[in-house]
Amino acid sequence: MDPFRRRLLATALLGGAALLLPGCRARPLYGKFDPEGPLDSYQASDDLRAIAVSPIPDRSGQILHNALRNQLTPAGVPANPAYRLDATVTESVGASQLQIDATASRALLIVNANYNVVLARFPQVGLVGGQVTSLSAYNIGESEYATRRAEVDARERALEEAARRIRQRLASWFIEARADGTLARKLYIGE
Repeated sequence: MDPFRRRLLATALLGGAALLLPGCRARPLYGKFDPEGPLDSYQASDDLRAIAVSPIPDRSGQILHNALRNQLTPAGVPANPAYRLDATVTESVGASQLQIDATASRALLIVNANYNVVLARFPQVGLVGGQVTSLSAYNIGESEYATRRAEVDARERALEEAARRIRQRLASWFIEARADGTLARKLYIGE
């Protein structure tokens, strides 16, 4: 194909994509909800701030709990939460790089977090749940303290990332559930 036709085809494709772009309904996840405005003005931050995070056992659970609480309700725990988030955490560590003498020089920490959001007043009414996986690698050095500190830092990074992913999924779910009426049915009918 000659350069003129290739340029013409590229221009036509870009022009077609530009015409489709206004219909994509892209909007930010977080912001203010205008109850008087159109449905497109809804942002998930009000629903996220109404979530109480249940305690999660073990040290990793405490770190995830605090990260979720800080990301979902940065102004503090809601006085009358509308929703409750329950979560569990599992971890596994594996060697990701081996030296010539078959000793590990780098480890990979895999964190799996399962979450479930229910109505605070009616815990039998489940809203949304899922699982997120987060990976974090760290070096295994000759110093036991340095290796332990690297593992603790990797764990904190992985759990912070898991909390961010849960927040993003919940924000997306609340926006879609408000748009298609799923949330209203669950709140008022108790489906």
